[in-house]
Amino acid sequence: MLHPSLWQQSGDITQRLLEHPFVRGLADGTLERDVFERVLEGIFAYKRLGYGPIKLNAVAVHGLIEEDLVPLAQFGRKHGIEVRFIEFMPLDADGQWQRDKVLFAADIWETLSYEIAPLVPVPDQDTQAPASEFMFSDGGGRTGIIASVSRPFYMSCNRRRLTADSKLRNCLFALAELDVKAVMRGGGSDGEIIQLIRRSVHNKWEGHEINTARSVRPQRAMYAIGG
Repeated sequence: MLHPSLWQQSGDITQRLLEHPFVRGLADGTLERDVFERVLEGIFAYKRLGYGPIKLNAVAVHGLIEEDLVPLAQFGRKHGIEVRFIEFMPLDADGQWQRDKVLFAADIWETLSYEIAPLVPVPDQDTQAPASEFMFSDGGGRTGIIASVSRPFYMSCNRRRLTADSKLRNCLFALAELDVKAVMRGGGSDGEIIQLIRRSVHNKWEGHEINTARSVRPQRAMYAIGG
C-alpha cells in the first residue's frame, strides 16, 4: 500500500503498460497473476488517495495489442482512468523495432470509434502535449493517442527528461546527455544548473527523423530514459 505522503507529489500519475497488455497476459498466463494484481493495486491506491487524472499508457504494437484495444479502453471508462495508446517507437530494449510493427493512430481511433463510441477531440487541448485527447461521444470517459511515428509532434514538443542517473535529455531520441549530478556534486551554483538547462533547450533537434534514413537509434532504451 502506498503511503499517503505521496499526496505531496505530482497529481498527474502515469501507470505504464509496456508491450504486453493486461488483458491477454492475464488470460493466457504469460503475465503472472500476482504481478497483475500488484499493478492494479497501485492504480486503485492512487485513486483512493485522490490523485487525478490517472493516465495509463499502452504501447501500440501491430500484431500484439489489436484485440486488447477495446478491453483496455473499457477498463479506463469503467474506472475513470484515461488510457493512452502510444505508437510503438524504436526505443525497445532488444532493438527489434520495425515500422510494420507500429499500430498507427488512425487504426486505433477507428477501432475505438467503431467498437465503443465515436471519438471527438477534447476542446482546448494543450498544443505542446504529446497526446491527442478524445472524448467518447456517449459521455463515457476519454482516451489519448500519441502518434509519435505517423504524426510527429516534435516542432511543438516542450518536454525534457531527467533520467534516474541525473542525465538531462532534450528529446527521447537524443544522442547526447548533460550530466546534472556532476555539476551539483562538483559544487556548481544554481546559475550553472540553469545554464545547463538552457544549453539543453538550445541544442534540441528539429525532430527525431524516425521516418527518414537519417534516423539514429539512441543507446538508451525507453525503460532507461523514463516517461
